[in-house]
Amino acid sequence: MLIAYRRSENGKMQETADMQGADWVRVEKPSDEEIEKVAATLSLDGSLLRDALDQYEAPRFEVEDGTPYIFLRYPFSTEPAGTTPLLIAITGDVLVTFARGTPSFLDKIASQSHAAGKMEILIRIISEITARYSSGIINTQRSVNRRRHNVVDMSEQDILELTGDESTISMFLDALVPQGNVLARLASGKAIDVREEDHDRFEDLALSTSQLIDLGRALIRTMENTRNAYAAISTQRLNHIIRILTALTVIVTLPNVIIGIYGMNVPLPLADNPHAITIILLFTLIIVTVITVLFKRNKWL
Repeated sequence: MLIAYRRSENGKMQETADMQGADWVRVEKPSDEEIEKVAATLSLDGSLLRDALDQYEAPRFEVEDGTPYIFLRYPFSTEPAGTTPLLIAITGDVLVTFARGTPSFLDKIASQSHAAGKMEILIRIISEITARYSSGIINTQRSVNRRRHNVVDMSEQDILELTGDESTISMFLDALVPQGNVLARLASGKAIDVREEDHDRFEDLALSTSQLIDLGRALIRTMENTRNAYAAISTQRLNHIIRILTALTVIVTLPNVIIGIYGMNVPLPLADNPHAITIILLFTLIIVTVITVLFKRNKWL
């Protein structure tokens, strides 16, 4: 998909067929022909455009022939959640977004009134990406906190979801850390020329990204601690069950030993006593009671 927008007199974005006269060119899920067309029309590096189609492309900032290329990653919420690359190139007065997917937040930006020039569009795009990271991390934090406060009753499904959440936050951090470096470079004003007010907004975005990184790392530690607590509780429960089963085995074995002895066809004490069965049962009951009391006192039962 290839759409070119030009700002109208009322400040709204309108589609145009002239890419060179556009303010913003959106390229999403492009074909080889569309890549070649955009590269030739706007004098962009085709190899860098194709880099944006690599699912594992990391955020970075490059300048090629005077054209800045800003590689970012934005989160998506479809299962399984993750991040995917987005390239932003600024050539002359035209801003180009190049994506292997279809970022829905770009539709929101395109429909906003009073859309300004390329720098304003760039800031809005990065702001939307940062907001989606923030929403994803905060929602995950709420989910983790609910499980953390009920760690004793966590189920196997809870553990699987916790592992999935940890994987998602790790992917977010893998994207946010280099994105923070890109934003710091943009805020410095050395990478591209920015106005003073835009400089402050880039600094705010860099600060927000830094805070999200800190929050994500803290959340990773919380999930690790929750998993470790669950593992410790499960181990303690298993040890308790093993102690109970061992104690019950000992308690049940002693009467069996006595019964087994008196089941042998040999002369035994009390063999001629008419109350032998009563005496043997009482003796066995006393032994079982004593052992049970000892186990209780030592907290084995």
